[in-house]
Amino acid sequence: MTPNEAFTIIAARLRAMPDCPPVVWPNTNFEPVLPRLIFQQPVRGANDPTLGGGYKVRTGRAVVIVATALVDDFGDAADTLATQIEALFPTGPLPTQPAGVLTIVQSQVLGGYQTDTDWRVPVQIDWRA
Repeated sequence: MTPNEAFTIIAARLRAMPDCPPVVWPNTNFEPVLPRLIFQQPVRGANDPTLGGGYKVRTGRAVVIVATALVDDFGDAADTLATQIEALFPTGPLPTQPAGVLTIVQSQVLGGYQTDTDWRVPVQIDWRA
């Protein structure tokens, strides 16, 4: 499985989330509406645990950033949405995939932060294929 295939599977699960806000995909134009999700692919790699060549374990990380309006709610709206996204990616093989095809190693909600225009909460999704 290539990293792009893994990211496509993750993106499909995200798109299928009920009431999914608009998603900003890599290398695309977008309307700056809130709330929105920002999909990033910061890490990908491959190694051969046998050191024999020909066998590769691919690993990577997707980050979905939840962006919501700046309001005085301690980021509750963003945290709620981030927790829903985290729940889409439980540890283990994805339920819609055969065992061993795409495994979620870990998903977690990270700390929120403020920008000039919005409040953001990242969700980190680590995978292996």
